[in-house]
Amino acid sequence: MFDQINHLQNELAELIDRHTDRDGYQPTKIPYLGFSRYSTSHYSTLAGPPYGLYNPSIGIVVQGSKDVILGGDRFRYDPSNYFVTSMDLPIIFEALGASSEVPNLSCKIEFTPSLIFELLSLEEFKVTSKKIAKRGKDAAKLDVSMLDAVVRLVRLLDKPVDIPVLAPLYTKEILYKTLHSEHGGSLKK
Repeated sequence: MFDQINHLQNELAELIDRHTDRDGYQPTKIPYLGFSRYSTSHYSTLAGPPYGLYNPSIGIVVQGSKDVILGGDRFRYDPSNYFVTSMDLPIIFEALGASSEVPNLSCKIEFTPSLIFELLSLEEFKVTSKKIAKRGKDAAKLDVSMLDAVVRLVRLLDKPVDIPVLAPLYTKEILYKTLHSEHGGSLKK
């Protein structure tokens, strides 16, 4: 199991590295998929740490770790977990453990309200988790099944002709797995 996760994380890191050409957040040819790359852990005091607005989404750090600051709370994410954001949130984050040789790499997959509603409205679909994320953001353990679905989505960037058909299916699969995770109840709200 660990070997499988390690292999998928290495492949995802290689894909993100290949599809990013500079530091910062970079959208991809798949509209709801973006990558972040940071080659330093330190930010100038003038600019401060990077900030952003997180929509309902998941984020996976595949190399390094990331601290997300929301209000007075600090949440740490690394390759062993992924974060689930259940609502629009203004956040500050800091990429940790980054260097030009081994940059901090992560991906973010956003979910539209219509896609969330589509899955939740299926009669046979039931969200089993009642857990609600603190302040709309929480971490879930990253397993082989989720990581495999994310890698398949990102691989589509190497075969753009498949994006219009397969990207929506893989994104729906990732949302389905998220809704069935320990924090699926947060997205349901």
